[in-house]
Amino acid sequence: MRTDGGNLMKKTVSAIVLIVLSSAFSLFGGIIPDGKEIDWQLSTGLTFMPGLLYADQWDPGYSGTAFTFLVSGEYEKITISSGLEAGITYAGITLLFPLKGSFLIARGKSLDFSLQAALMPGMIMARPTPYFLFAGEITGELKWHFGSRSSLAFTVGPRYTSSPSYSASVAPYSLLDIVCGVNLVILRD
Repeated sequence: MRTDGGNLMKKTVSAIVLIVLSSAFSLFGGIIPDGKEIDWQLSTGLTFMPGLLYADQWDPGYSGTAFTFLVSGEYEKITISSGLEAGITYAGITLLFPLKGSFLIARGKSLDFSLQAALMPGMIMARPTPYFLFAGEITGELKWHFGSRSSLAFTVGPRYTSSPSYSASVAPYSLLDIVCGVNLVILRD
């Protein structure tokens, strides 16, 4: 049985996805001077989320694992990324649509270090109705270049996740995790 809340949720999440994806590329295009080259990257990997707080209470444990796929544009020291994160948590399957901004702090011959901030709207794919989900994170990224067009990126930092509608109808859903990720990054010509 489909409810009006389920249809509204689908429309809301669809609108959020379109806004996040279009804003990532239009924002990035708006900050690049004409005639400058953008380095495009594809990134895929795993994110692990050991938890610290659950519903504002100290509750260490494992929150979940997620698969990420990102498309990034890099110009000088700034990188803007957008994509999909699909994960498994205690509440079920989650889909997040990250919009990440990154600033390069240090660049070496084979290592880069940058700071990232991400806003991630999405949903918990619960039955019969999906629930809105929102996450925000700040991470440090160490990128190891092992080839001319590829690198491994290791990230770590705090992530706050909340779902007010899930909390209201099922159970509290407010998490503070330490995000640990590894991604394979491929530079596109």
